[in-house]
Amino acid sequence: QEAEYGDPTLIQPTTYSNKAQYNYVNNPEFELHPNAQFSIMSFTNQMEYWSIASESPDLYISPESALSGSSFVGFRVFSLKKDIEYLQNELKQPLKKDSIYCFSAYLRLSPGSKYATNAFGFLLAAEPQQINTDQLLRVKPSKHLNTQILNYKTRWMKVQCTYKAKGGEKYLVIGSFQNHKELQLVEVPGQVIESYYYMEDVSLVPIEKEENCACNFADERKEPAQELTYEDENNAKFDTLKVGQKLVLDNIHFENDESELLPESYKALYDVLLYLTENLKVKVEISGHTSIIGGASHNLRLSLKRAEAVKKFLNLNRILDNRIETVGFGSQFPIASNETEAGQKENRRVEFKILEK
Repeated sequence: QEAEYGDPTLIQPTTYSNKAQYNYVNNPEFELHPNAQFSIMSFTNQMEYWSIASESPDLYISPESALSGSSFVGFRVFSLKKDIEYLQNELKQPLKKDSIYCFSAYLRLSPGSKYATNAFGFLLAAEPQQINTDQLLRVKPSKHLNTQILNYKTRWMKVQCTYKAKGGEKYLVIGSFQNHKELQLVEVPGQVIESYYYMEDVSLVPIEKEENCACNFADERKEPAQELTYEDENNAKFDTLKVGQKLVLDNIHFENDESELLPESYKALYDVLLYLTENLKVKVEISGHTSIIGGASHNLRLSLKRAEAVKKFLNLNRILDNRIETVGFGSQFPIASNETEAGQKENRRVEFKILEK
């Protein structure tokens, strides 16, 4: 069961209530162009009226998972690489000055995301925004989410807020408008160090009174930001390593005869991930090691699986496969006594060697 980090009263039923009203958003359910041949890498050619920052946002065709229709979109609002993604919609017609509108969208956190956040907002502008790279769009949003942490992975969450038009707004941009130091991040079960959300049923409808649009956005932040921080000790060790040198991370461990990472390993892996993310030229060798328990051939296979488990974690977090080599040494190189359980646990380890820098 998912923990409720946000106000559960803001989680709306998964029914779309604005269909009877005039929706200014073109193609709000992200349905394919009638003549499109589905390809995630050709997002803008598949979607009428939507444009994107790069080829990164993803289109998912899954009637079983979609809230309505057959498809939805996925985009990233936080990652260590700071590659933030935006979607832009050309509205059906310009907004009318001083008229009040209700913006709403349904969001769901991806299964692999390790962090939930409130980094979600929208911008309404008279001209299309020039979004050419996966970087923070440096403009002030019309609204950004303030107190609600969007943490659900199995249920769609509805976010909505009123907007008073300046007049002439013709383009809607959706994404994160906060830099990393402003984000509020809450750790949830997952291995990919990012906040990646699915979105569907985007709506912008005219309303007569603001109370007709229960708002869970805010213009100003009322709570101090929680910055995601990392200890620098391991990164300092990496910085001093020369090509060919090895580093044993003390906190990457496995159960006896298993290749699954223990939860206590993740903090050390985050340090490795941060180092590799910030040093794109570095290539490493990951070597797996076992205790003396078990046969030699079995331990060789097991140690390789352990190295591959770490590589998989890094690959999930978008460290390229060609930057990582893996090898298994079995129990050939113990660093502690195999006569005690504590020593055996220390020998079930992973080492990193710098191959290129």
